[in-house]
Amino acid sequence: MPSTVIFADLKHTEHTCKAVPLGISMVAAYSRGALKDRMRFSLFRDPARLAAELERGFPAVACFSNYVWNCNLSCSFAERIKRASPGTVIIFGGPNYPLGPEAQKAFLLAHPAIDFYIVQEGEHAFVELFNRLEKNGFSAEKMKKTRVRVPNTHYLSAQGFVRGKTLARLEKLDELPSPYLTGMCDEFLRDSLVPIVQTTRGCPFSCTYCSEGSSHWSKISRFSAERIGKEVAYISKRTSVPNLLVADSNFGMYEEDLEICRHIARIQDETGYPTYLINIEGKSPKILKAAAMVRGASVSTAVQSTDPRVLANIKRSNIPYKEVLRISRKVVELGLSGNSFSEIILCLPGDTRAAHFKSITDVIDMGINVVRSHQFIILPGSEAASLESRKRFGLVTRFRVIPKTVSRYKLLSEEFYAPEIDEICVANKTMSFEDYCECRLFNLTVEIFYNDSVFRELLAFLLARKVSASLFVLRCHEVMRNASSGPLADIYRRFLEETRNLWRTRGDLDVFLRRPGTIEKFIAGEIGMNEQLVFRALSVLRHMTELHQVAFGAGRDLLAEAGGLDRPTAEYLSQLHDFCLEQKGDMLDLDRTVEKKFDYDFMPMAEKRSWDTRLPSKVPAIKVRFAHSVEQKELLKRYVGLYGPTDNGLGNLLSSADVGKFYRPAVRIGGLRPRAGNKKC
Repeated sequence: MPSTVIFADLKHTEHTCKAVPLGISMVAAYSRGALKDRMRFSLFRDPARLAAELERGFPAVACFSNYVWNCNLSCSFAERIKRASPGTVIIFGGPNYPLGPEAQKAFLLAHPAIDFYIVQEGEHAFVELFNRLEKNGFSAEKMKKTRVRVPNTHYLSAQGFVRGKTLARLEKLDELPSPYLTGMCDEFLRDSLVPIVQTTRGCPFSCTYCSEGSSHWSKISRFSAERIGKEVAYISKRTSVPNLLVADSNFGMYEEDLEICRHIARIQDETGYPTYLINIEGKSPKILKAAAMVRGASVSTAVQSTDPRVLANIKRSNIPYKEVLRISRKVVELGLSGNSFSEIILCLPGDTRAAHFKSITDVIDMGINVVRSHQFIILPGSEAASLESRKRFGLVTRFRVIPKTVSRYKLLSEEFYAPEIDEICVANKTMSFEDYCECRLFNLTVEIFYNDSVFRELLAFLLARKVSASLFVLRCHEVMRNASSGPLADIYRRFLEETRNLWRTRGDLDVFLRRPGTIEKFIAGEIGMNEQLVFRALSVLRHMTELHQVAFGAGRDLLAEAGGLDRPTAEYLSQLHDFCLEQKGDMLDLDRTVEKKFDYDFMPMAEKRSWDTRLPSKVPAIKVRFAHSVEQKELLKRYVGLYGPTDNGLGNLLSSADVGKFYRPAVRIGGLRPRAGNKKC
């Protein structure tokens, strides 16, 4: 009789991670081929479906993935399974696990429901562990008494911590069965989870903040282009989701990636899928070639920092400045995507307030039009989490609840919550907590006044007059830091309060979570928000008038200081301000229709989505109507209905949609009717 096994990669109900669970699917696909009829398995992503399955009975083996975004959820299910069915063997695997033996032992002691932990690649290790368990009648306790060392497997016995040898990395990845081509992921595709493919394993870089920074992962192994092509073709016939995610750390930087892009381009020609290819993110100019071969590619040139000392401390090197500049310009020239994208991590070892500001402004002046700053999360499986690294760089950390991980679950008649907790770095030897807070405020300014090219028209005009984009953003930030009243000043005040709302220890946060009423406040969205996301959305969707006042005021002041603000320029900027504001102001007001006259013909530029930086001559008054199209109204109603009009709801809305699609089309009176939508102008 086959032994029953469940593989669970659980996702919090409200969390934004909506990808197909590729990791557990890979392990299950290989195990089915190796174990054949000795194992009967099922895969789970949804906690409610797993709970329903467990109500019907318990498996011989329950396997759970362990990531920062689902660790407590997985442990909560495992603990309840163990209490109700002590004989069920609990196996965990995943990167959210410490590196050193002492820390690993401490992790297992803190989670006694876990019988075995599989590290590194899991396919061969799970089959070997299954075989050993089978010989011991699927009794974890009986097997632990033997203290047998199973490859890539850790566990606790009565005599201490047992670590099996580390298996050599898999080299010929095509020998692993595809969970897509074997039909194992069909249910997830039907559930509209986002398809994700993996073309390589490993990363040649040694970034200390990353769980793939160790030497174990330094060599690249890969799947063939033919295999990836077959998977994408298979997915294209079964998904309703337009996106395709690539799980690689550096997709686009290798010659082999170009062949994969050829396959994807052919499938796009045949089926239209994927509409968007997400995660062309190599650290090489080759990513341009990859992105140019497919439609809908998103291109990222993550730099994390531009400071030489910080880069040395995290063992990272970046693409040369001139290459990043060339990439960002090519992205625009080739129309590869709406945005070029880069990421900065705040408070890395050796970071300072000045260095962080400079990293941001450096990337802005490279022409990247989305510069996203992230907090430095201490990942248990990274070098940065080690005691040596913490001491060397004086890392000061605090704890917070990960947004959208507080939901109600029920298993075996017991209701429970399993909030996930992040450990984030908020200070170090070179950056104080107050400097950290100032950097977070600057990050908010970049989100509001720069990202997604929200003031692209004004910036194009300024750049042509030798006023840099970074200088514009810094001036907007100066204005906001000096503001003492008004809705935007209130947003900055509330953002700072949320930024400071952290706990010194995990224990302190656990105590807070157990207080009566705390969970209800998280669920209601009163606390635990993603502050950067929410306050950006509130600014853009509710206070565009105030944003335009600050932005155009900053632009005029900078031009005046440069000696470039004469009367015609001031008149032109005044009318450009009004034109842009009518398109973008109060975007959620679906009934707003405005007709306005202009002495400059902005229509050719608005229709082409490119802005002539010359100062045009006045023309006879042109009357323009600004109104949402019927299609835009329906789109906005769906989004607001889906996410709700609350602060958190608006944050989710803006993070899930292209804000440019909400801009009101400008139509010359007597001309064509409004079109379905507007790209970013």
